[in-house]
Amino acid sequence: MTLPTPWQPPDYWSSRYDDLVLPAGVSRVSLGEGGTPLVSAGDTLLKCDHLNPTGSYKDRIAAVGISIGVAHGYSGWIGTSSGNAGAAYAAYGARTGLSGRLFTVDGAPREKLAQVEAHGVDVSEVVGFGKDPNVEAGVFAAVKRIAAAERLVVAITARAFNEASMAGVKTIAFELVEQIGSAPSVVYVPTGGGGLVASLWDGFAEWQALGRATTAPRLVAVQATGCAPIHLAAQAGADTVAPIDACHTAISGLQLTNPPDGEAALAAVRASRGWTVAVDDAAALAAQSILAQRYGVFVEPAAATAYAGYLADPVPGAVVLLTGSGLKTLAATKAAGRPRRLHVEDIDRSFPRSAG
Repeated sequence: MTLPTPWQPPDYWSSRYDDLVLPAGVSRVSLGEGGTPLVSAGDTLLKCDHLNPTGSYKDRIAAVGISIGVAHGYSGWIGTSSGNAGAAYAAYGARTGLSGRLFTVDGAPREKLAQVEAHGVDVSEVVGFGKDPNVEAGVFAAVKRIAAAERLVVAITARAFNEASMAGVKTIAFELVEQIGSAPSVVYVPTGGGGLVASLWDGFAEWQALGRATTAPRLVAVQATGCAPIHLAAQAGADTVAPIDACHTAISGLQLTNPPDGEAALAAVRASRGWTVAVDDAAALAAQSILAQRYGVFVEPAAATAYAGYLADPVPGAVVLLTGSGLKTLAATKAAGRPRRLHVEDIDRSFPRSAG
């Protein structure tokens, strides 16, 4: 009996982009990442990268990182995450048989950790990680040390630790130019560790250098006011990003007191003639509600932070990059509550009557 050809995920970016994000001769591991929609929302456009296979843009990074790991014969991966990168590496690792070990920030959302654990990954929450710069430095050093000793993929989504994998982010820039027909004028980017902003700029600059775009956008790095070292550096006109003593935002994904790619992000913002914005947690949650209730787009608070930055400092026609699904952090929304309970005979009475 002849077996049918196994179904393969849509190969959206491989034929056009692989030579720009993968070393020569490396075959890409895929779950169908990329090709996420660009939808209108009033005067702006939303790049819905929360619709990647595991629910975040980190799939683009994991696809590259795991592909390189397989090509080099690595036995597994080890990394840090608030949950999104962990879920991406867990899924792509599972597809290739590479086991993983993840160290998460202190207080990472349970929904994110459950997604990682579903793939059989060993997850540990490190006390003070994401809240204390000394703890952050210690965790990163330990991961690098173990990865080198055990020949493991370094699954830290920062250029400072894994520049090769971060090349996957460039495909967002490539797609935006193709979807719009030209480079957008402005892109608002949620910013924690800084790697997303820096690598996004690499993509736009590379596309322009290749002659596939005549311009590049201005990038707006949006941080949470409770953890905004990049914004503070930009406001001060500094060339370096100083660590802050503690992190005071509850927004998962943006909790880094000493961003590994802080200087790279700062340089990208300035090279693009962009700027930075800081918004508080309440503004991010309000933006999350607006996106869900007005435009039908449900994202996590970290992603909504970018939209909150747009609302605080709007540029019509700009693109807002949405990075993670709202299903990742249900506890942060009203969606986590139980619905009211009714008996069947109460249904009619519960429906509001029109006047007259």
